[in-house]
Amino acid sequence: MAGTTPTQRNRRRVSPVDVPFKPHQNYPRLNANAGKDELVTPAPKSRRQPRKPVLSKKDNPLRPTIKLDSSAFDASPTLTSRPRMTTRRRNQESAIRFNPARLVSFAAIILLVGLGYWLLNAPNFNVQKVELTGNRLLTADAVVQATGVDKTNVFSLNEDQVAAKIKTLPYILQAKVTKTLPDKITVAVTERQSVLNWKVGGYCYLVDPDGVVLDSYIDQDLPESAKAYPVIESLDDRKMQMGDRVDSIAVRSAQAIQSQLAAADIKVAALQYSPTSGLLIISDPASGNWKALLGTDAQLDQKVAILKGLLADKGIKWSYADLRFINKPAIQ
Repeated sequence: MAGTTPTQRNRRRVSPVDVPFKPHQNYPRLNANAGKDELVTPAPKSRRQPRKPVLSKKDNPLRPTIKLDSSAFDASPTLTSRPRMTTRRRNQESAIRFNPARLVSFAAIILLVGLGYWLLNAPNFNVQKVELTGNRLLTADAVVQATGVDKTNVFSLNEDQVAAKIKTLPYILQAKVTKTLPDKITVAVTERQSVLNWKVGGYCYLVDPDGVVLDSYIDQDLPESAKAYPVIESLDDRKMQMGDRVDSIAVRSAQAIQSQLAAADIKVAALQYSPTSGLLIISDPASGNWKALLGTDAQLDQKVAILKGLLADKGIKWSYADLRFINKPAIQ
C-alpha cells in the first residue's frame, strides 16, 4: 500500500510480543535508551513450504497392486499392463516369425563356397595345353619351364604374371597370354630378330638391334641367312652365351655406317670394334690400304664426306684417319 513504511508493514504481518529486556554486559551504551516496555519484533517466518514426507513403495496409495485369484492357482493380473509371455507362447511366436527364405539363402551360400573350393582344387582345371603363335624359337616346354603353368589352376592363373615371366627369355620381345577353359592357355609372342654378326675370334654371335645375343655359331656353320648381316669384329674376346648383351650403340652404328658407305660407293672389308674407341673401318684391298676411325654414327654424314674427300685427293698420302671429331680430323 502507498504511504506505508517497511516497518509498518512488518508490524501488520507480525503481532508484537513482549520480551523481557536483558541489558548487555559488554556494551553498556546499547542499554542507554532501552526501556522496560520496549517491544522486540521477532524474525519473520520463512516462506519456504515444508517438504512433504516421502512415502515408501509399500505405503504409496497410488502404487498399483496385483490381486490374485486363489481358485485359479495362478497369478491373474488385473492391471492393464502387458502380462509376462509364457514359454509356450514365445515358441509359438518364434515359429510364426520363421522365414524359409533365410534357410534357402544360407544353403545357397554354402553351395557356392563348396563349388568355388572344388573349382580351385580340381585337377581337371590345371593347365595341360600350351598353344604358341608367332614363335620361331620358343617352344611349349620352354614356356612350362619358365613359368610353371602346368601346376597352376586355370581359374587362379594370372595372365599378366605369366606373360612377364615369358618375356624374361632372351629371344622374346613381347608376350601375351590368354587362358581358355578347362585346361588351355594361348601364348602370342613377338620374338627378337637378329640383324648383325658380332664376331669374336672364330665364333659368330647373332644379335638383335638392342645388342641381345640370340644365337651363336662357329664361323663355318653360319646359316646362309646370316651371311648377309653386317659384321663387327670385336677386339673384346670374351665368350658369350644366349641372353648376353653387346654394345647396342655399336650395333646401331654399324648398320648406319655400312648403309652410308654403300651409298657413297666406298668398299670396306670389315668393321672393327674397340670398347674404348668405337668402330674402325678397314678398307677393301681393291680400294687401297687404309683405316678410318669413326667411333659411332654421330654426325655420320660429315664423317663420310671428309672420308670421300681424302680418298678423292690423290695428293694426300695417308693410311690412317681419325674422324671422330669432325672439326679436328687427324690423318697419318
